[in-house]
Amino acid sequence: MQGFVGGWGVCGGLRLSRHGLARCVQRERRSVAVVAPVRMVMDPTHVLSVTPASMMMTAANPEILERAADLFRATPKPIMELGHPVMMGIMIATLGLAGVSLGWKGRLNENKKEGVEQKQFHAKLMSLFTVLAFAGASGGTLSVVLQGGDIWQSTHFQTACLMLGMLVINGLIAGAGFGGNAESRKKGRTFHAWFGAAIVAVVIGHVATGISFLQGN
Repeated sequence: MQGFVGGWGVCGGLRLSRHGLARCVQRERRSVAVVAPVRMVMDPTHVLSVTPASMMMTAANPEILERAADLFRATPKPIMELGHPVMMGIMIATLGLAGVSLGWKGRLNENKKEGVEQKQFHAKLMSLFTVLAFAGASGGTLSVVLQGGDIWQSTHFQTACLMLGMLVINGLIAGAGFGGNAESRKKGRTFHAWFGAAIVAVVIGHVATGISFLQGN
């Protein structure tokens, strides 16, 4: 709360001079700029708060990125440059490949009982993959900033946003049960499978842009 009366002002419950009030107001504004997105992410009522759109909004605010990056300036250069690609590479090679493989095996398996079990395990793996992909994207964004890269000019960041958006869409389709009746569910599962294949193509493109970024440093 802020105010100014008779040469004195009130900010944050304190009575301050004109100079002190100005500094207090500036601090509060910075706090709001940084805390608001964090509150949005941490609020448990927003199940999918961390979306490509929210990432892009955050990336559009250089102050938020720089203040976050300042916390990691002392990170050793090898970790700064290779930490994100190594961890994401492991995730894609394990969770990603296993999840995609199980999804298609479950879809094509003539043994319905085994197919259902494979699909259920696929759903669990891909849910975990999506959560870790968002976490990895946060680390990757900071890595680009720490290395002096421009987020908006980074095709690696752009493909990351596309990939995350597609993962969320496909997850929502599966979470909605693929459709209301048997026919729509069949079509929904077919779309889910081929949309998943498109996500794989985007992931490959994302990896390629990441390698290109590393080579350019």
